[in-house]
Amino acid sequence: MTVKKAIALLKKMRLPDHIVDHTKQVAYTAGLICDEYKKKHIKINKNRVVCAALLHDLFKILDIRGAAYKSLCKNASKKDIAVWNRLKKEYGNVDHAIAAYTYLKSIGENKIALMVRKHKFDAVCEKQFIPVTLEEKITTYADKRVLHSKIVSLKKRFSDGEKRYNPKKENLEKQKMIHRCYFQMEREIFKKIKMRPEDIK
Repeated sequence: MTVKKAIALLKKMRLPDHIVDHTKQVAYTAGLICDEYKKKHIKINKNRVVCAALLHDLFKILDIRGAAYKSLCKNASKKDIAVWNRLKKEYGNVDHAIAAYTYLKSIGENKIALMVRKHKFDAVCEKQFIPVTLEEKITTYADKRVLHSKIVSLKKRFSDGEKRYNPKKENLEKQKMIHRCYFQMEREIFKKIKMRPEDIK
């Protein structure tokens, strides 16, 4: 997989601009962290990380439903809507990370597919899909540092997520546990490099 091919896939799925902006910022963030590891002569495949970061929301359109989807379609082209409707028909209510994992595996991108699957917010609770390698951790961590297209702290990103995705405050213990896992991941990622989390801007 090359960055050029990853961008071509984003175009093929006709991702809305705001989602593309998010993926590019995640890729930028992940790339900065990879560069710091390279400075320390620690082996890491930056190209793979950047590609996974670009593709982590490849099927994000699947998560946009109801009124939000109708609103999005108002300003979309007929070609955009045709592609989105085809994806929704093919994958149904499958989570975007799982759908992208399935698709990327089908085109032979097994390693990137797994990295994309492991960016799912609660993957840290799934024994089979917990981010284990440094590349997997950087990919999912970079996503958690980008709110829409702005780089923010984990704390701010999680605060926003609580308001948008869990307004009824359900399963708070599980949510707190997931947050703890990501803060621990942050400590692990920055332990061996000079960069600090707040240095990413």
